[in-house]
Amino acid sequence: MVFQIIWSPLALRSYINNIKYLEEVWRKKEVNNFITAAEKKLNLLKKFPQIGFPSKQNKYLRKTL
Repeated sequence: MVFQIIWSPLALRSYINNIKYLEEVWRKKEVNNFITAAEKKLNLLKKFPQIGFPSKQNKYLRKTL
């Protein structure tokens, strides 16, 4: 079973802002590598949601590095 990841508005803004910052200081290749790595982690988390760390605020939320 594949789960859905629901981004909070803050998380989505933060991710987009991180990408914008990386585009200013990194080459395009490294930025694309970062995006690909993030997408791989998200897809893994969708398949295996228990691999993330449980949030202290909400037991239904997971975090991962």
